[in-house]
Amino acid sequence: MRNDPLDPESWFDYAEQDLARAHKRFAEGDYMDCAHHLQLSAEKAMKGKLIGLGWSLQKTHNLAYLVKDLRTRGLDFSWYSNAADVLTTEYIADRYPGFDDAPPSPGELRTFVTDTAKAFEDLPGRKYSGPLLPD
Repeated sequence: MRNDPLDPESWFDYAEQDLARAHKRFAEGDYMDCAHHLQLSAEKAMKGKLIGLGWSLQKTHNLAYLVKDLRTRGLDFSWYSNAADVLTTEYIADRYPGFDDAPPSPGELRTFVTDTAKAFEDLPGRKYSGPLLPD
């Protein structure tokens, strides 16, 4: 069932939808919304993988925390740490007052789109089939 929070495939389905939205928003030049959907995609893909490994679902938006939990279960996603830190910060800064950070540049965001797509494909072991970035 698609809405089963204990089914990793449900999480991966939602993660892929957010990844497709991130690609579309990047192509439209809506970089803030692109970053938002990248964070959501990575969060859902990581949670899906962790649930499949026996992790008890936790309410968190902190991607660095999820990268750490993956590492404790034998999966090294440290290569995603920079994206995790920036996307988590952007996710929070875009929704709550009190943050004065510089958003990622379009070039940096393009890298995060590529990295998040790789993470998405690595975590569930399925190919991303949505829209791609423009050249």
